Amino acid sequence: MTFQQDNPADVLQSPLISVLDSYRMKIANCYFCGEHLKGKKSCEHVFPQWLLDDFDIREEMINATHYSQEGEVKSHRVHNLDNLLAGRICSHCNNGWMSELESQVKSNVLALAEDRKVVVELDQKARFELARWAFKTVLTLNLASNYRKIIPRDHYQWLFEQPNSLPKQVIVLAQQHHFTEPFYWIQSPSWVIQDKQNIINESMVESLYTKSYKIALLFKHLLLLVAYQPFTELYYVIWRGIHVPLFPLKGPLLYHERDDFEWSDSVKSIIQFHGSLFLGTLTESNNGIQADAAELRG
Repeated sequence: MTFQQDNPADVLQSPLISVLDSYRMKIANCYFCGEHLKGKKSCEHVFPQWLLDDFDIREEMINATHYSQEGEVKSHRVHNLDNLLAGRICSHCNNGWMSELESQVKSNVLALAEDRKVVVELDQKARFELARWAFKTVLTLNLASNYRKIIPRDHYQWLFEQPNSLPKQVIVLAQQHHFTEPFYWIQSPSWVIQDKQNIINESMVESLYTKSYKIALLFKHLLLLVAYQPFTELYYVIWRGIHVPLFPLKGPLLYHERDDFEWSDSVKSIIQFHGSLFLGTLTESNNGIQADAAELRG
């Protein structure tokens, strides 16, 4: 099951799609390395074949529906998970570094998804490998799905060129729950903004709608969330005890605390996990709840 909605920050309405997005659709080069695709085009499974086989969901049908911010259906696609492919990727990337990344994370992803390992016990290396794999997965998902292309092109290039880091302002979070669905995803750049400094203006809100992204994935017990917003004056506000940082492990964060997480319903869990990542501004009143990501691992 999937949920994809055009949903701006709760301040104003914004355009649905940019001219740049339309242009990107016509590019005949690999999204990651930039190599021309003629004679070298490959199809990357958004969700790796080993995961589809282990979960026995290769033939699982999905109803990928793209909703407007008013709740109207913009497009609808029905196919099985085995046919969810990203086509604008060259064979060198698909069979090279992408395949290596899959091999690095396979055992941990399956163990976390099947609740044989606990995410808070992952060491720094394992956290970064999982974060990089989640980042790669959401990039290919957005590329392959019937949804507007909300991820900047340079993030694809970064993943190819920078094996030891992720782009600035990207955050990757994880958690585990008592699953009722084997898979799910949400694509919607919706943000709750705690702006006590009153710095948010119309231009910033439009940029959050057109230049930010927030994509959540669910694989059995495992929840993953990859998000990006371009403003250094805004801080991520995570749900302490629920959002476990995978990347970055250092840097300023704000946090909020609640006790109503839906542990036993996959759809409600991923909706909460996705929606409860806020943005906020740093003020004297909330300076005391600043925290380093390394302090919030569990």
